Amino acid sequence: MNWVMQNSSFIGQLFLNHSVLIIPPLIVASICAVLVGALGAQYPRAQEIIGGACQLLYTIPALPLLVITPIFLGVSITSPVTVMVALGLYAVALLVRTSIDAFASVDNSHLQAAETLGYGPWRITFRVRCVLALPVLMAGLRVATMSTVSLASIGALVGVPSLGTLLTDGFQRSLTVEVVTGIIAIVAMAFICDIILRLATKLLTPWAERRPQ
Repeated sequence: MNWVMQNSSFIGQLFLNHSVLIIPPLIVASICAVLVGALGAQYPRAQEIIGGACQLLYTIPALPLLVITPIFLGVSITSPVTVMVALGLYAVALLVRTSIDAFASVDNSHLQAAETLGYGPWRITFRVRCVLALPVLMAGLRVATMSTVSLASIGALVGVPSLGTLLTDGFQRSLTVEVVTGIIAIVAMAFICDIILRLATKLLTPWAERRPQ
């Protein structure tokens, strides 16, 4: 406990760094996933190709991806951009599959009703499908967020400060309290993110809880 109190500012800074690493990739990945899901709703063949590519992408181990990414971006391997791009790719790979399933789960009766009202294909996609698919999309985002929070720790292995720094530094110094603090901090961040997303889901989809089973 003394170590934690003495290094509280350092831990707080790492917590902030970790947050900065995960938020932009999740936002970009969410937008990309929705767009791909919308595209797949209109063109099933494209959905199959993109879905397969994302599944393949997710099989690439994290460390090799961190090494390869800066080569294509022209940045240093220790740049936070490297980690954010890698995290974004993994998040997209997770969310695209969920997005495709979410759009496919929308009841056809709602789509037919929208057509009757004169909605065009893309208006149906963004005004009807997106809204009704939101509960499934948010559930997928929660899973992707948990994955991203944990994967961001790997950035410490290439010199990008994050909560993972507590783990690598603690192992190097054989300081158990630092390692345990890092684990607790990562779990705490994941827990906080999940609570925020749960609340956001309730606010955005109040009708989902009232819908008859």
